[in-house]
Amino acid sequence: MSVWGPLPHENDDAAGWLAEFLDEPTVVGLNDAFDEVSGLDREDYLEITEGAVAVMGAAVVAELYGKPGPHPVLGDAERAALGSLARKLMTGAHFSLIARANQALGIVAQDIDRSELAQLMHEDPKLAQSWAKAVDSLTKRLHDIAVELDARRTPKKQPLSARAGGQTQRPLSVRHHNDHRTVSAVRPGRP
Repeated sequence: MSVWGPLPHENDDAAGWLAEFLDEPTVVGLNDAFDEVSGLDREDYLEITEGAVAVMGAAVVAELYGKPGPHPVLGDAERAALGSLARKLMTGAHFSLIARANQALGIVAQDIDRSELAQLMHEDPKLAQSWAKAVDSLTKRLHDIAVELDARRTPKKQPLSARAGGQTQRPLSVRHHNDHRTVSAVRPGRP
């Protein structure tokens, strides 16, 4: 395997995986990028190939959700073609895919004792710095995607004034009429 830089697409294994994935892009194929990393026991060693593929998979996930970053791994046509893949995912699957990408990226990039790719990147101080910057950017993009998806899934509560057409509302009032309690509805008041 040849590594010539810190970016996800700057090694032969990741480029090869991407070419195969683009020939037949599926959610299963994307999840396959994370399987080797996710299936590791704590004492297992992660080879460069599996690490590079996981990082590339995470970069593809970020681009799939519209966060390509400063050094995209996909061209515009590829990204547009993959857009339908993201739309096919159910909401829960979105979060699962992003969580798997983030978990794999964390193992590959941060566990220097177990990750051959991280060890290689840390052999040269300048390369290590560029690698850390690229990984941080990708991690942030994955986080931002999860936050945006969660915001779309969870409706925001509107303030009372917005629910009353911009007018402030008076609280409920209780009136007593001949031993009967009546609760009046919330009525718009003056701002």
